Amino acid sequence: MKSALNELTARHEREDAERRSRDWAVVLSMPEGRRLLQHVVSLSGLYLVHTSSDGLELATGRRNLGAELRAEALAAAPEDAALAETEAVAEAKERSAAIAEAMRKDREARGESSIFGSLLNRGEKQEETTNG
Repeated sequence: MKSALNELTARHEREDAERRSRDWAVVLSMPEGRRLLQHVVSLSGLYLVHTSSDGLELATGRRNLGAELRAEALAAAPEDAALAETEAVAEAKERSAAIAEAMRKDREARGESSIFGSLLNRGEKQEETTNG
């Protein structure tokens, strides 16, 4: 025998899932929504590898939440969810290049030609203080 409560609960769950799917589609249609998704998934630690059992339960729970959010987003708006990841990777590459350029400028300002020059200069300075 079907329960009225069970039927109502099932209907509410279906309605909620459909609403969330529509919400994801709207959110992921905007660059701000895609960035926010990537931020939340990143906070969850989904892309990290845990090598220690310290805090493993918490890390696993956070990671599972990130995986659920990502899966919902992919189901609701696969193209936009994939675009969110592509944009995040592109931004990370841009930032990495900017960091490398800033490091190069800093080395240049110190009169060092490369990271290896920096290490050599440190060695020479250490030698001068030791021998001096």
